[in-house]
Amino acid sequence: MNKLKFYILTSKDIEKLKRHFSPDYTNLEPKDAIVVINTKSDEYAEVASLYCSEIGVEFYITESNGTPARGKNTVLKLFRESDNDYMVQIDGDDYLTPHGVWVYKNLANSNTPPDAVFLWRQKGLVREWWKKSNKYTVVNSDPFCIDFEDLLYGSDQEFLDAYREAALEAGRPSGDIEFHIQNTKMFWEFQYKYCEPLTQHCRLTFLSKKSAEIEFPEEVVVGEDTLHYYIIKNEQKKGNLKVFRNTEYPPTYIYDQTVEGTVVLETRGGQDTSWILKFIECANKLKKNGVLHEGYQLPDLIVDYPEGYIADDCGYGSDGVFFDILDPSGEINKVEFPANASSDSVLLEYNRIQNIGK
Repeated sequence: MNKLKFYILTSKDIEKLKRHFSPDYTNLEPKDAIVVINTKSDEYAEVASLYCSEIGVEFYITESNGTPARGKNTVLKLFRESDNDYMVQIDGDDYLTPHGVWVYKNLANSNTPPDAVFLWRQKGLVREWWKKSNKYTVVNSDPFCIDFEDLLYGSDQEFLDAYREAALEAGRPSGDIEFHIQNTKMFWEFQYKYCEPLTQHCRLTFLSKKSAEIEFPEEVVVGEDTLHYYIIKNEQKKGNLKVFRNTEYPPTYIYDQTVEGTVVLETRGGQDTSWILKFIECANKLKKNGVLHEGYQLPDLIVDYPEGYIADDCGYGSDGVFFDILDPSGEINKVEFPANASSDSVLLEYNRIQNIGK
């Protein structure tokens, strides 16, 4: 049996660290996890290490330079030096659903585990700005889902209009506003070509020792995970790694941007897009070296589910998708199951439903 560990990276929020082991959230067992404390705060390092000691979870305190990439690279290094075969990488403010725990454990012990899994159509908790009120509210969202064609070439300009209005109300010069809008469009155009369809970011979760050899670029503060995604995706295209994308219906991983993390602070809540210039500079170097492939998509992850499987998504309320099954009478029946379900497991679920009450 392959050995899998869930690596939790934490830097400042003890309450969010506790969610990983709470029955109301991920409900991980301490023996299945490793906590990596990568912080510039000695006080937080002490608080987090005391908590880890109390619950009996393995933990490490590593040196931080304040960038997300450094924290993630320390996780990769610890994993490479361990006797674990596979890992799941979790940013400490985010959390897995119990469904996600099941999926990743199942992958690690399948006949041919992948080298890497990226999330597609990821779900999350974000602060949504309501124009005119200047207030934020927490919403369940698809934070990276975007219709590039509408925003770039169509009539859907709601986001850009809201951005302009917010910036003008804050007293920012109109020329400055247009500069950041052009940066945003430049990023969207890039992702339209080189990311997965209808999304501007794919998060890496599951890794093998082989894929963990590829580190996150530390020369950028924002966008390091997207540059990393390009590199790993190229290795899949060349046949060096087995890399898949997982459709997050229901979600395995919940992205939490309800507090001021590094991205929010670096971008001033999305009002400063100058980070995009550095990102595009680095991405164009990858393009010049043949790493980027326009229109190329990762293959979909397929999972075999047991009969009667129920996906626990922490009450997030995200359903699966409907599959059409043609029954012996010629009628089409719809079976709701996780989007990544194999055809065999969908058929198994259909037969189970048909047998209920007989």
